[in-house]
Amino acid sequence: MIRLSHICAYILIVSGFLTAQANVAEDWSVYISEHAQPLEAGVLAPGDPLFDALAARSYVLLGESTHGTLEYYTWRSTITQALIEHAGFDFIAVEGDWSALSELDRYVRHLPGHAETAHAALVHINRWPEWMWANHVIEELAEWLHLRNRDKPLDQRVGIHGIDVYGWGDSLAVLPAALDVLEPGWGEEVASELSVLLSLNGDNNAFYRAAMRNQLPESAALSDIYRRLVEEKSKFLEIDSQVYWEARQKTGLIRQADRHLRKNVARHPLSWNPRAENFVETVERLADYYGEDARGIVWAHNTHIGDARHTPMREAGMVTVGQQARERFGADRVYLLGFASEAGTFRAGRQWGSEGEVMELRPSFPSSINHWLNRAAPSDEFWLPLQAARSQPNLVRHAGHRAFGVTSNPSQSSAGNYVPSSVPQRYDGLLFIRQTQALDPLGPSPVVTRSLSLQPLE
Repeated sequence: MIRLSHICAYILIVSGFLTAQANVAEDWSVYISEHAQPLEAGVLAPGDPLFDALAARSYVLLGESTHGTLEYYTWRSTITQALIEHAGFDFIAVEGDWSALSELDRYVRHLPGHAETAHAALVHINRWPEWMWANHVIEELAEWLHLRNRDKPLDQRVGIHGIDVYGWGDSLAVLPAALDVLEPGWGEEVASELSVLLSLNGDNNAFYRAAMRNQLPESAALSDIYRRLVEEKSKFLEIDSQVYWEARQKTGLIRQADRHLRKNVARHPLSWNPRAENFVETVERLADYYGEDARGIVWAHNTHIGDARHTPMREAGMVTVGQQARERFGADRVYLLGFASEAGTFRAGRQWGSEGEVMELRPSFPSSINHWLNRAAPSDEFWLPLQAARSQPNLVRHAGHRAFGVTSNPSQSSAGNYVPSSVPQRYDGLLFIRQTQALDPLGPSPVVTRSLSLQPLE
């Protein structure tokens, strides 16, 4: 028999929890009402509080809570253009393939052999989910960059680059030829050392099969190549600076892709980390390439640009580009801007590789930061600086921040779409948009609307 004392104790515990939750919600409401800065869609200029906060940093990391929300892309484009035009930022680094986005970079920087239009540079992107980069917002941003760069010397042209490890096969295929330019015979030697890896043609499944059959022994070749490229930088820059930078980036990317895939084969819980490390290492290489005091803008998902140390990712041993940027560059030189929304639609696939569909956002959980932002919102779009929240105990408590990946699963509970976060420590600020709509790809795509509970971010 359950004793009355046990029932009373349970009631006290539950009521205490609910009271604590109510206090947290109330404190967030007060904080938002006091600190939120309303935004006008598509408008950002010097003197605006958000612009001034971002322009004071060297690295601005712009998030998203889905990979298919139009407003996230348009706001990131607006911010990016303002920082380039009025604060002199030098490069854009995005969560995409280095090789796939190289054609777009050639176009915006007027490099030899570039496409005639941004559309032509983007339509060849065919690795799923293609809508992430082959979309109208990126097309318009690229045309703006192309026009702005037109009359500038090469060292003053702003580029756009991918920082992900996917597409590693394309980089590997051209690496030997690049190394041969830097030192005749080096490429042939490397091609021999990496012959098995080259034979896979960038096919991840072929990599997994070869690794499981012990046909892909681990090699120090990639690390040795990278080390030499770093140590003999001055020598190689004199031979051909552009080839050198491409070779260095490709080698670093392939090395981390190899580590990422090997950990996947072993079902290692930290297979995420080599990919995250490549993000920040690529940003470092780009800063080196663009010159002393170069400043960069990064576009990636909230799960990448947020600081992992203030989520359960820390206990799992996972790192993010946001965390590593703070650690490597200094927190005072980095701004982590997370994104959040409440209602509307976004684009995702029902499973990996399937056609993108328009998915409906359900109302956020009452205990989430999304819900509190929506409830206390002074306008439909606003920026919330978070520095002052770090001194308030209730506000640094973990709260769910909604996150969706590129796939959706109707059978999954939406509870898995919330990342427990100490929001003021995970980010430096949040950009909230009450109502959003799905991002459309450049090419024709059937629109199918469904209300779904979506699976956790992959």
